[in-house]
Amino acid sequence: MAFHALMLPNDAPDGPVMVHSDVSRTHALVKGIRGRENLLEEHVNVVNTISDNRDIWFAAFNYDFLSGKTYSARSSIVQVGALNEHFRTRHSEWRTLSPAFNFAGIGIRPEFRLAGSDFSDPFGPHSDFGQLVEGDGTVLWYGADYGSATIHHLAETLSGGPAYRYTKSFRGLAENDPSLDAQEMHIRYHVRPLGGVILYDMARLEQDAVQAGIIRRIEAGQNVFWAPARALVESWTENLRKDPFYMLTEKSRVWAEQHLQRLGRPFFLSDFEPTIEQESA
Repeated sequence: MAFHALMLPNDAPDGPVMVHSDVSRTHALVKGIRGRENLLEEHVNVVNTISDNRDIWFAAFNYDFLSGKTYSARSSIVQVGALNEHFRTRHSEWRTLSPAFNFAGIGIRPEFRLAGSDFSDPFGPHSDFGQLVEGDGTVLWYGADYGSATIHHLAETLSGGPAYRYTKSFRGLAENDPSLDAQEMHIRYHVRPLGGVILYDMARLEQDAVQAGIIRRIEAGQNVFWAPARALVESWTENLRKDPFYMLTEKSRVWAEQHLQRLGRPFFLSDFEPTIEQESA
């Protein structure tokens, strides 16, 4: 019989719950359940119980668009976990429209808002992550590591944009409406330097958030914990404004500081990757 005593506390935000999962680390929460589909279904039940009638957004990331393949909101599989894909195919009422960093969910669907005249920034203030903060939502780690919650890239954007990453554009075809042909879509966001040593010190960042009372455990032994999205992003943003390299490991900080000092400016794509002009020369 499954264990359902887990639930967000009364002082948790009322907004949607953004879920990042790894069911390999939550076995004890579904004891006595046999069969893969039954196990995944019971995990969904546990997440529903934890969320306590809030809207639920499961990460449904699919990176095919970034490598030139057509993205389909209806049929592109989730590439970040078996539970997430099970939820998408069996329970979700919608999928958000960003062709790479999207969410499948139940409840009110986030609006699709362009960051500029013709592109979407999946980590900008108008993104799904930005709307989670705007809607007073919660980040839930259901067995997943702290570093799986890519909402930290929103904080990097809000703090002015990380000098140790550079902006890159991706254009391709996306099918967001089954009744229409695939249409061209353009997303643009900051990426890590190709071949560079940019790693995030997630163990330290998690410890900082725990000490600040932002992260709270629901079930420590099963690695189930949560944080108010607004408090988490505001804490990261404040720390990044004080120290632009706050999120990085010491080795990455040294590497980035040395390269940025040599350049005398933030990184550009052309510093690490060939541009169209370079390719045609």
